[in-house]
Amino acid sequence: MSESKNWGAGQESVVYQIVEEIAEKKDTTVDEVKPLHGSIDTDALTSLFSRPDTTLKIDFYHDGVKVVAQKDPELHVNVI
Repeated sequence: MSESKNWGAGQESVVYQIVEEIAEKKDTTVDEVKPLHGSIDTDALTSLFSRPDTTLKIDFYHDGVKVVAQKDPELHVNVI
C-alpha cells in the first residue's frame, strides 16, 4: 500500500493532485496518465472537494490502480 499524501489548502485542483499520485505510483509522467474523465465525472469530483467544511471519501479505479481521495477537511490522496 502506498503512503497517503496530505494536500493542504492552496494546492492544485483535486483532479490534478490525483493524476500526480497516479503518475508517481505508475512511475510515469502526468502527461502519460489516461484522462480521469473516463473513470469518474471530474466536474462533480472538483465540485465535491471544493466545498468548504465538507468531510467525504471517494474511491474509484482508474488505469489499473485504486484511487482513494478523502477530505477531512484537508485533502488526502492515496493510490493503491
